[in-house]
Amino acid sequence: MIGRTLTAKEAAEILSVSKSTLDRLCKTGRLHPVMIGRRRRFAEDELAAMLGVKVLPDPESEEEELLERPDTGEDRQEICRGLLHAFQFTRYYADLESLEFTRENRRETVTATFANGVTTDIDVTGDSGIGMIKSITRGLSQW
Repeated sequence: MIGRTLTAKEAAEILSVSKSTLDRLCKTGRLHPVMIGRRRRFAEDELAAMLGVKVLPDPESEEEELLERPDTGEDRQEICRGLLHAFQFTRYYADLESLEFTRENRRETVTATFANGVTTDIDVTGDSGIGMIKSITRGLSQW
C-alpha cells in the first residue's frame, strides 16, 4: 500500500530540485511516480528514503508525517568551517567571513556573512554532508 502521495511540484520542493531535475530522476529510474489518471504522484516514503529521513504515522492523525533525518554523526558546523576556509582561498569569496549552521524546529539553515555585512540564508534541511556542501555552493553562486 502506498502512503501519502505528493504532486510533482510538492516533490520537487521537498527534494529542493527543479521540475526538470525531477523529470530526469524519473527517466533514470531513481524515482518511481504513480500515475493517477494522467497525473504523476510521488510516494512520500520514496522521497523520504532519498533524503534519508523516516516517515512515521502521526499518532493524532491518519496521515503520515515527514520526520527529521536521523543523526548521521556529521558535524554540520565543522563542515561549514572547512568549507569557509576553502571558499576564502578563492577569488570570488575571499570576503566571506562566516558560515554558521543553525537548526530551528525542523529547518536547517546556513547563514553566510560577507565582510560588507551582507548575509544570506541557505536552506540545507534534510541535506547530507555532501548535499549540504552542494546547497551552500549553489546558494553562494547566486551572489
